[in-house]
Amino acid sequence: MPDNQFQLLPIDRDKDIFFTHSNNLGNENFSFSTKGIAFITDTTIFSSNVRKCIENFKNHFKNISLYDAGIVEKKDSDSLSSLIHVLNQKGIIPFFIGIDLDILGNVCPILNSNLYQISNKITNITNTSNFVKNNFIAYQRHLCELDDIFEIEDNYYNALSLGKIRTYPYLVEPVARDCQLLHINLDAFRSSECPNIIGTLPTGLNAEELCQLMKYLGSANDLKAICFNSCELDGTIESSKLIAEALWYFAEGMNLQQNYDHPSKNPDYSQFTITTDAEDIEFIKNNTTHRWWVKKTAGNQSLYMACAFEEYEICVSNGEPTDRIQKFLNN
Repeated sequence: MPDNQFQLLPIDRDKDIFFTHSNNLGNENFSFSTKGIAFITDTTIFSSNVRKCIENFKNHFKNISLYDAGIVEKKDSDSLSSLIHVLNQKGIIPFFIGIDLDILGNVCPILNSNLYQISNKITNITNTSNFVKNNFIAYQRHLCELDDIFEIEDNYYNALSLGKIRTYPYLVEPVARDCQLLHINLDAFRSSECPNIIGTLPTGLNAEELCQLMKYLGSANDLKAICFNSCELDGTIESSKLIAEALWYFAEGMNLQQNYDHPSKNPDYSQFTITTDAEDIEFIKNNTTHRWWVKKTAGNQSLYMACAFEEYEICVSNGEPTDRIQKFLNN
């Protein structure tokens, strides 16, 4: 199956500094050959500026390849899901700029994947024939309908408001670990971080929080794609630098990624059972990576939620599950 079936247009650039392989006008032999990240953009000036900013960074990554795959021509849900699927089969995670939320929402049921949204608002995704499993990161409550907040806080165990990210920073890694498809709207960041981006506020995610989140996502085993929304405005060079840094830290996380450690496929774990008044809660810890999960049984199926060691400690200390674990057990 040839790589060029996806109609990825080459870029006009003479040389590469940061990327291992580049789909430029002079590289007729460009292909995806080894595990890594594919950087794919639209045709906006904003995307061009991000590409230029990345060239200032150093490539420290010996375990992965970095592909500047060029420009995606077709952005309908069928073409996008096909591109993501085949890249994933090659061990490659695409990092897109210029994919709108509604398109990615239609990709989710095709790839049978959950969707995480990083945005300062709650945008409910609907699909005419399939349920889209959403989670929401960094939403700000004063921008959200009260009914939506109640619905999320009662049922969505992997949703984190901006306030919870800062109050419980240990939750960010396990929440990121369960992500499969991620859509990032630039309105989630402080206006000082992304000047001229419509919808930003003085409050919002900062650059350090984004970079840490990207590093966690890079080490996640089940992630399939990261998509930033289209940016019709050129924004500023500061906004472009932020996205370039996000790619660098995502690459660092993927470069440090260890073998697949999910307990459903990796038996190298220890199991701990906490007895509470209501039920016994089973915790799983991988013996190599020391990452934690909570396990529940639904019929003949074992289901797992990534969790933090701190959540296990709280459960041991209090003799009852945290709110997030309780939502998972009741879901």
